[in-house]
Amino acid sequence: FTKEIEAQHKFTDNLKKRNSFIKIPSVLYPSSVKSEEEIMSMLDEFIDGRLLRNIPENEVGPEVYFKILGEFFDEIFLDGFYHADLHDDNIIMDNSGRIVFIDVGAYGEVDENKRTPLFEMFEALAQGKTKKFLEAMGKIGVKINFESQIEGIFNSSANSEERFAKIFTLFSEQTDSMPQWLFIFFQAISKIVKYFDKISDKQKHALFLR
Repeated sequence: FTKEIEAQHKFTDNLKKRNSFIKIPSVLYPSSVKSEEEIMSMLDEFIDGRLLRNIPENEVGPEVYFKILGEFFDEIFLDGFYHADLHDDNIIMDNSGRIVFIDVGAYGEVDENKRTPLFEMFEALAQGKTKKFLEAMGKIGVKINFESQIEGIFNSSANSEERFAKIFTLFSEQTDSMPQWLFIFFQAISKIVKYFDKISDKQKHALFLR
């Protein structure tokens, strides 16, 4: 509970300070309050909307997924502090189309000097560029001794979701090669990568354009 309150404070501060590089609408996070007795409590705004899981697919267009991914990108690559457990049951869309992330107890952190190569790695993984992916991993400081397996995954995957899932599984098995912060990142990505295949090529370009 204390961990989730601390996360909410940090997310709220980040949203207030940052200038979004893709100009998405602000994502709402619940807040927390401290009483005179020093007791911390959660204070959630009533959201007149629905969980993403409960919204029919034909009512959720690419723009919704673009908003979700855009906020996720900003959290990782601008703030270095991100919601690490996003999925259809942790995302609400209200009746005005605003996106709300809930249940923020699980989060990841990325040091500032790791954000650019991590961005390059993510982009290469999304676009299926093996060489660029391996180069970015090297910049991050991860020693790769299984390049042929990675090349096989990139060559055989039918889409981004399949490629992410296979890479995550592969790296999860390489405990000596995967730093904890990177494992958390891959784990978080594996839960929302399906959204990436639901946006247009133009929106993908906007996400990766810096």
